[in-house]
Amino acid sequence: MDPSPGKITAAILATVLMVLVGFLVVINTVNGGGSNTFLVVECDGEEHRYSLPSGGLTIEYNWTHSVEGTIIVEVYNATIDGLILVKVLTQSFGAGHPYSAEELGGSFYMENGYMVYTSNYNIGYSLEIEGPPEYSNYIKVGGSKVCEGFRHALVRVVTP
Repeated sequence: MDPSPGKITAAILATVLMVLVGFLVVINTVNGGGSNTFLVVECDGEEHRYSLPSGGLTIEYNWTHSVEGTIIVEVYNATIDGLILVKVLTQSFGAGHPYSAEELGGSFYMENGYMVYTSNYNIGYSLEIEGPPEYSNYIKVGGSKVCEGFRHALVRVVTP
């Protein structure tokens, strides 16, 4: 029994379509599937870009309070859901500190001379930092210092 020309054409079209779909899947996978999320840290115009692992990436912003002269460390976890403030370490209850344990929905304890506020507070997808470099500011990503002594920084979670 010979197949009809209509069945042959349909089979060829189905095969071409399957090859095309397979090709698109391979390209999409190679390009990250369109779901790659990045952490972008820009300090005074210099951009640093990191692929965001599934568990997130730790960001540490260290700065000196302009009035108190004490060190403040803010620790964030960059995730696909945004920047999560994990904890804040401070040496004083300085003027203008925009947080408390209640505001952060977390807890408070003392450790090595620091007051530590813990939280799981999602601040959104970006953090803009302004400050004079003379106050010893720096940002670490994954434990490595990426910028120091900057006037302006922008930390963003970006999904293409």
